[in-house]
Amino acid sequence: MEKIESQWKEVNEEELTLSARCVYRIRRRAVELYRKGGSAREIFCATGMNHMEVLRLWRRCCAKDPDTGECLGYKALVPKSKTKTFIR
Repeated sequence: MEKIESQWKEVNEEELTLSARCVYRIRRRAVELYRKGGSAREIFCATGMNHMEVLRLWRRCCAKDPDTGECLGYKALVPKSKTKTFIR
């Protein structure tokens, strides 16, 4: 897991609204605790997120961007970020 996360690009938090920045930081903390092997109880106490939410976020971060082929990484944790292209 360490190798995957080292390739993820940082998100410019300055561009986020205050509320989006707060949500992003909580999600990032939860994903980092999960990556380091934190227990479900530890993650919940630190972030208020249950194990299934964190697992969903982890999978979302590891998903490939359809345009570039790179992992979405931390930008998948930004609230209301689009991770899939809409196809009709």
